[in-house]
Amino acid sequence: MNIDNISTEKIRDEIINMSKLVEQMLKKCLTDESKFEDIVILENRVNKFHTIVDDICFKFIALKRPMARDLRLALSAIKINTDLERIADLAFNIKRAKIRLDRNGGNSLKQISTEVELMLKNAIDAFTQNDACLATEVIQHDQVVDELNEHIIQTYTCFNNQDEERKGELNFGEAYNIVLISSKLERIGDHTTNIAEDIIFLESGKDVRHQQYLK
Repeated sequence: MNIDNISTEKIRDEIINMSKLVEQMLKKCLTDESKFEDIVILENRVNKFHTIVDDICFKFIALKRPMARDLRLALSAIKINTDLERIADLAFNIKRAKIRLDRNGGNSLKQISTEVELMLKNAIDAFTQNDACLATEVIQHDQVVDELNEHIIQTYTCFNNQDEERKGELNFGEAYNIVLISSKLERIGDHTTNIAEDIIFLESGKDVRHQQYLK
């Protein structure tokens, strides 16, 4: 890559492109109608993007020797890029689990899925718009996802064969996959929170990790 093509604008554009791709992948993974083969294609695209973005950021730091905000952008972009790639990995695993889950079981995950998708969308918007306030809202919203996940775990880990015979509901395997998917959605919420924290660092220079931030 030509050094003249490496800039803060290039880094921002690539992070936005990466985030939009991951957002698309998550949405498809949460949709029953999407084909597994299409998800594999998106996963491969995300992995390539992950390498490309890191390469651009490393070269920018080494060759441009940025200072202040430009350096924060490069460092934040590397971390955001990693969290986006991990979100894609979790989304891929969610799709694999959903294949083993019927549509009725999937209804149990509708609310937490919607909340996680909203968190990711708002985090992407916060980066695109340089909006630390919106990033703060993303961090605060993580508690909602945590509570939904806890409720699902408590509900379905109490599931047993007697319940199945009495209620005619899910079998053990379906209950297990609901808990598995919910836990992975909660992890996506955590990675999205990491992205929001990096956006706040980028915009303000403040490190808000490991804090009960503005709760």
